[in-house]
Amino acid sequence: MKLIFVRHGEPLKDDYGIAEMGKEQMKLLTQYFIENYHIDDIYSASSQRATESAIFLSGLIHTDVKYCQWLSEFKYRLSIGSVKGEFPWELPLEYWIDDDQMLDHKNVLNTKLLADSEVVSRAEIVWNKLDEIIKQNGYERVGNLYRVNNPNKKEIVFVTHFATMAVMLAHLLNISILVALNMFFMAPSSYTVLSTEEIHKGKSIFRCLELGSTKHLYGRNELKSEYGRQAEIRN
Repeated sequence: MKLIFVRHGEPLKDDYGIAEMGKEQMKLLTQYFIENYHIDDIYSASSQRATESAIFLSGLIHTDVKYCQWLSEFKYRLSIGSVKGEFPWELPLEYWIDDDQMLDHKNVLNTKLLADSEVVSRAEIVWNKLDEIIKQNGYERVGNLYRVNNPNKKEIVFVTHFATMAVMLAHLLNISILVALNMFFMAPSSYTVLSTEEIHKGKSIFRCLELGSTKHLYGRNELKSEYGRQAEIRN
């Protein structure tokens, strides 16, 4: 089974929808999926940017897109006083990069910085909802892997926001959410593909085949975007 995570198209700067550039990106992504995938289901965040993006992909399936509140933007503040950087994807490096507990996919949730915020409870909601869908489709989470109840080659798309996508990837790949939120980048309209691998009978992991791919934009450099990256310091 493949899980395909799609970030919404290029957003409007002064509104919450997607720009004309984002619509063109999503048209090209839809055509790319038609030529390369056989999508079985599409789940989308119920937020405006996601719904405006998902509508382009809706023609790929014979059933309705399933809109989910839990897939909407993962935007929960940390309690770090006056320090610049309110959200886990902009946490200053000195708070986590040299702390092994922060880099561990389980222990990071027990750190005071995260435990005192909404981040942990909200992440668990996202993970539980995601695992429910995965279980419905034949794979059940047990510890850090997935028990294979019904192996299949389904392809399921999730249309969402960068941070929400990063939180889901952290769960599936067993890595710290801080690593996924701060060290991965998925551009607007990019897609990320994870596939099950049943290396041992009845036991599966998810392998990342593509991360933040923009193959659908090859030859269209004017449509490529780095929206969401933090600015680098330049002397």
